Amino acid sequence: MSGPAAAVPPHNHWLTVPGTGAEVQVAPHRCDLGAIVESGFLQFHGNVHLGLPAPSPVVISPEFCP
Repeated sequence: MSGPAAAVPPHNHWLTVPGTGAEVQVAPHRCDLGAIVESGFLQFHGNVHLGLPAPSPVVISPEFCP
């Protein structure tokens, strides 16, 4: 994959659950598993930015690896 998703530093993704505000870690856990999940990380990242809008607002926030 090329473009913006490939240029993003490694990070984990957190979903804020509508209605409760709870945060759930989603997508491959890039910080914990390292390069072994790089392909899945980039695929998830591409889908988040290129996918269809959700029926209600969904917030997915990055947590950059140390």
